[in-house]
Amino acid sequence: MTDISEIIKAHSVVVDGGSGVLMQPMTADYSYVLTAAHNLRVDSEDTNSALKEANDIELYTFNAQSDAPDLVALALYKHDTLDIAIIQIALYPALSIGLYQKKIMLDDHVRLYGYPGKRRHVGKPVNEWLNNHSLVVQDRNETLFTLRNKVYATIDDIKGFSGGGIFHINEAQDQAFLVGIECSMEDVREEHDRLAATPVTQVNQIIQQHSLAPLKPLHLGDFALLTDKVFPEAYYEHLAQFKWSNFIHVVDILKELVNKIAIEIAISPNDILENNLPHFKVGARGLSTLEDTKLWSSMLELLAIITIVESNDLTGIASSLDITRMLESFRFVYIDTDKNWEAHYEEIVTVNTDHLNENGKIILILGRQRISPATIDQDAITEAIENISRPTTGEFIDNAIRISENRYPVIHWLSLHDQCIFQQADSFKEFSSIFRKSKNVELLKQNYMPHLASVNN
Repeated sequence: MTDISEIIKAHSVVVDGGSGVLMQPMTADYSYVLTAAHNLRVDSEDTNSALKEANDIELYTFNAQSDAPDLVALALYKHDTLDIAIIQIALYPALSIGLYQKKIMLDDHVRLYGYPGKRRHVGKPVNEWLNNHSLVVQDRNETLFTLRNKVYATIDDIKGFSGGGIFHINEAQDQAFLVGIECSMEDVREEHDRLAATPVTQVNQIIQQHSLAPLKPLHLGDFALLTDKVFPEAYYEHLAQFKWSNFIHVVDILKELVNKIAIEIAISPNDILENNLPHFKVGARGLSTLEDTKLWSSMLELLAIITIVESNDLTGIASSLDITRMLESFRFVYIDTDKNWEAHYEEIVTVNTDHLNENGKIILILGRQRISPATIDQDAITEAIENISRPTTGEFIDNAIRISENRYPVIHWLSLHDQCIFQQADSFKEFSSIFRKSKNVELLKQNYMPHLASVNN
């Protein structure tokens, strides 16, 4: 796994005399560099100054040589009143950092990455120009954050950071999210101590004004970008590799079916999320969790399994792509954790089950530990609900009671695959020939149907 600090460095760029952050919007046509608007003005000190021409902006990535700018600005867009801007560039690969979706709080610890001028020397690699500072949120409103440097820094240590990214980092889960764009030293008399930043959410006004692609992960725009994430080796890496040959042909059948589904499905993950957000929210978790590839690749897996369960010859793809019907039959609970379900029982049993039919099922996407059986014991669920002492809201109480009364099965998704495929490796081994595909499909249907079939077909 790549260290999160290395990922942040790879997203940090030089923008003329300032800094910026590479970000991927929800399009495969281009990428963004977010920066402070004053970095793009002919006269950076004059708020009324015109913007430079795009081809006059020098952009260097972390891995560039000091005499060779390696990004080309295609277009410049600035906020009407705030010190934040977007530079449009050609599509840049492997950008993974998203926006921080939670409310930033006073005394939150964040980190600023940028390229101070005092470290910029011709002949010195750009990666040696980069520096970072640990900051604490001192004040905040919708248009400005004030941040305090946790250690003393000279003025020269700070100059050149303008436009640099301010990141909220979760080291435990190796995650970073962009919170804001540094735009100025807050006060001349204490300029090295207190910095000002524009909340990154303010770029949405620029995006809307110029009809640009929204700042959301690329895969939310197209299920086809998730097909390489389904049924990953992580599902069966706990098994000895010599056993893989017993079932890998079954995984290939499922991946082939997923590829067909991804082509035919007429709706994007983003559309599903926007139209059904309450059905996906888990407790107080931020919206960024709902953008994770694991959630949406699991949905693709479910669509493939539904197709197998409901069709004898894999021709029932069209019916499996009825998303409204699927959400009436299944509710997804995605929790990004390595802990077991008991550690998150309150979040699981208070999930929104509105419009889930009486035969509905809850798909739990959580952790790496397998449980057996894959469907959590109903008595354990009831006990978990009874143990809730202080649910956050009345809505959570209603949700928990509804789950208790309807006795919705909670199915641990990874364990279900383990139970229906990997623990059945000896059965599938018998049908490894390419001419036995129908027999493999029949066996998959036989294994999954008792868990996923609905009487409301």
